[in-house]
Amino acid sequence: TGSGVDHAVIWGGYVAANAYWHLSDHWAAAASVQYQNLGNYRHTFGTRKVELDLSNSFFLTLGLSYNF
Repeated sequence: TGSGVDHAVIWGGYVAANAYWHLSDHWAAAASVQYQNLGNYRHTFGTRKVELDLSNSFFLTLGLSYNF
């Protein structure tokens, strides 16, 4: 067993694109895609090493709305 704390700032970047479509008087659709790259996080807690790959993340969001 073990424990540890690390309060590091991880620098990186992202690119996002959003689209919105008006389908009719009441219906609309939305889509968003985002790419994020924060690199790799590495830290040693005592004798244990941890590595977390936070690079090349993609997020996709889809939505549908109805207006009264």
